[in-house]
Amino acid sequence: MDEEAILKDLAQLQKSATRSKTARLRDLYDQIEALRSRGITHAKIVSVLNDHKLGFSLKSFEVTFYRIKRQREKKLNRPVAIPAEEKREAMPSVSGANDFFKIVDKLKEQNQNDDPRRND
Repeated sequence: MDEEAILKDLAQLQKSATRSKTARLRDLYDQIEALRSRGITHAKIVSVLNDHKLGFSLKSFEVTFYRIKRQREKKLNRPVAIPAEEKREAMPSVSGANDFFKIVDKLKEQNQNDDPRRND
């Protein structure tokens, strides 16, 4: 049994085009994260990935990369910073919030006026 030949064949399987784009991106995560930390733009990274037939749009790369990052952080039990644009999308609609706070303020005011301990 030639262990080196087995490892070589297994490495080739890892590079196989039959693997999903996400799986191949997951393999490149550390290198991509290092590039990002050096200020390389996502657009440039996507361009290189697409030169190697990965076929990502800029948005699909960002979503997939963030999902991989979140999965990795979850395994390490570390909080993941959510990009501001995703925070905005995740926020529920608060169209009635002003009315709610007006009601709360009115109830507080009534409660203070009805307090028998209060000596005005």
